[in-house]
Amino acid sequence: MRCLFFVVVFQGLCVPAEGQSWPPQTLSAKFANCDATLWVQWDGKFDADERPMVRVLDSFGKGDAARPARGSLIGLWPHKPQGRKFLVGGRRSKTAGQEGWIWDRKHPATKTVFDYVKAAPDANLEPVQRAIYFARFLESDDKTVAIDAWQELHRMPLEVLFNAPKLGLRRIDLRTWLASESIPDQRKGTYALLLAGFGKAADKPLLFSLVEHRSPDYRLGLEQMMAAYLTLAAKPGLDQISKLVIQPKMSKDSSGNLIEIVFSEKYAAVQAIRRLLKLSEPPIPKSDLMAALYPLLKNDLLADLVIPDLVRQKDWSQMKLIGERIENTETPRIIKLGAVKYLLHFVNAESADKQQQMKAEALLKEIAKTQPSIYKSAKRTMIVLPAAEK
Repeated sequence: MRCLFFVVVFQGLCVPAEGQSWPPQTLSAKFANCDATLWVQWDGKFDADERPMVRVLDSFGKGDAARPARGSLIGLWPHKPQGRKFLVGGRRSKTAGQEGWIWDRKHPATKTVFDYVKAAPDANLEPVQRAIYFARFLESDDKTVAIDAWQELHRMPLEVLFNAPKLGLRRIDLRTWLASESIPDQRKGTYALLLAGFGKAADKPLLFSLVEHRSPDYRLGLEQMMAAYLTLAAKPGLDQISKLVIQPKMSKDSSGNLIEIVFSEKYAAVQAIRRLLKLSEPPIPKSDLMAALYPLLKNDLLADLVIPDLVRQKDWSQMKLIGERIENTETPRIIKLGAVKYLLHFVNAESADKQQQMKAEALLKEIAKTQPSIYKSAKRTMIVLPAAEK
């Protein structure tokens, strides 16, 4: 059985952002809506009421709002140990008619981190312009800055990442990072997409070596690596991914031993294809991308993920197989539900084969009689999926 675990991480935010997902909220987003951001240090001092006092080293903020001066002390529970420096975000507040500050956002920070956050571009700036700034800090000597800059680029649309040459990045640097064993796969996934943006066929062997690497563990970044390889290798690369990951149940590791292809690798392939399907002009025809997913309709762990993609792309070519999956008594309920929804969408689709639609309507009537709970649940939970991009 496929089990998906969702981990929710709550972070202190000046104004919570909508739709937050992994990776965690970036520093520029965390402090963007604060009225003031301070860089402070705790020297071990306390006020008369034994509350710790931190010293302001530097600051920046919105407009002309008065904020604590450099060298001043403010009451704040610090990050330990003594002497540690960190960022503090705050907002203006009125209490009993008096204005004051509420400081409730903290993050350990060096001067490099402070300068990086201070100069970060506005969230409403054109994505490519934002990417140009953060690309400068990839694999920075300051680990916090390096990871945060990667997180910013990780969130960027593929169209932005494929503009790597315009972002001021060097192909040799990306190749070096991708070959490094000290950089985790999750960062390499983003770097692979950036490398693909250079459009150099000479980079295909490097990207394929990342894709074909076998691991029993889930590899964060694998779907991005696959999408990057497909972007450069086009249809021949799709055929390779299909033969390597999508179609077979078994494969060989680096020692030549037969091993089972884990669910996460097939799922990564599906996600890579989905990424490319969202592009207005994908490097591989959408019909070929969809055809690569057809074998997974027979996979009990992935069929329910692929069926909605058929509907989004208005791909009605698999009606026969969909019908067989519904009629098979061993087909899991969740797949049957998706399959019935596929037929419900098909019978209402415009510009579809009328004869096939009549067959689908007849099959739905039969399902309503023989599998009423499946039919009713499918109709009750069916939603209108967004149309595929042309």
